[in-house]
Amino acid sequence: MESNAIVITRISGPVFSTGLWVDGDMKFGRRKYHFQVKVDDETSVYRIANSRISKLAIWETALLVASYDRGWMIEPDKPSRKKVLDKILACFNKN
Repeated sequence: MESNAIVITRISGPVFSTGLWVDGDMKFGRRKYHFQVKVDDETSVYRIANSRISKLAIWETALLVASYDRGWMIEPDKPSRKKVLDKILACFNKN
């Protein structure tokens, strides 16, 4: 996997709710990350930075390093983790 490239591993559509669940992987430097996001149709103040992402989890190896569910439960605490979050936001906020 190319460094900083996002690889989508699974997409699942709505069953009882709106939005799309996406699982993926990303390598940043030597670290590998797995993420899961719920991408909604529209932006909102209840989503990360008024984006389309209402739920997010990022794991570095097996450690949960970021978690958002209409509010931060675990914020990214290192510059590399913040860059991973920025890359995910950029990828899923395109119209």
